[in-house]
Amino acid sequence: IENRSVMQTVAFYQKGAEDLAEWVLHPGEIHHFVFPDPDKPKVLVGRICGAGQEFTETYDLTDLSQEGKPPSLMVFGSRSQQAALEATLRWRGGLSKVLALHDPVED
Repeated sequence: IENRSVMQTVAFYQKGAEDLAEWVLHPGEIHHFVFPDPDKPKVLVGRICGAGQEFTETYDLTDLSQEGKPPSLMVFGSRSQQAALEATLRWRGGLSKVLALHDPVED
């Protein structure tokens, strides 16, 4: 997971294994991880810290159709507005996937 934002802190956990591990990434941080429960689906649940549980998004790392433009992360009051963090999903070296979050580019 790469948090390329200059102002947002994000948190992620494996869906169904939230009690095993949660990764918090401050602006500019990168975190390499292995899913803590190999028997659970390879799905990450993410949110911007402070946004609340109703603003979570899921990222299926086994679904290649999500590659390129998975769901953006939102904050309170922004559901109908611009995303707070945009997400991209890509392969790195053919063996691992990278979920990168970045501040939206304004026109």
